[in-house]
Amino acid sequence: MLVWKRSCMKNSGFSLTEVMIVVAIVAIILTLAMPSYERFIRKSKRADVQLQMIELASAAERLYTEKNSYADIDNKDGEGLYLFVPLNDDYTFSFSVAATATVYTIKATPKTGQASDGCGAMTLNQAGQRTKTGSEKDCW
Repeated sequence: MLVWKRSCMKNSGFSLTEVMIVVAIVAIILTLAMPSYERFIRKSKRADVQLQMIELASAAERLYTEKNSYADIDNKDGEGLYLFVPLNDDYTFSFSVAATATVYTIKATPKTGQASDGCGAMTLNQAGQRTKTGSEKDCW
């Protein structure tokens, strides 16, 4: 008669309890890390759009040196800044020019994915003044 001893049996693998503990630890880590990661992504997208706004302002200044006016800055058909507007899924760009054609404003309004960013709509004008509509302190 064969008697099986417990020492002869080979245990392999993980128990269900061990797997559930690991799953719980990973879930806790993700719960803590995801808000920080999402905040980082929003800030990086904001930095990208700010760079694009500065590039648009540079293009506006080039147009001003050629024509001595910002009048065509919002011209969608001709030589306006719409030729330089980058495709952006997170912000919508708009331009406004004062009646004197010596003042312009570039505005970037966040779309749905970026709307939770605390900066809100950001503007940049010909004097380099930067504003925001949101309550976050460090937007620019």
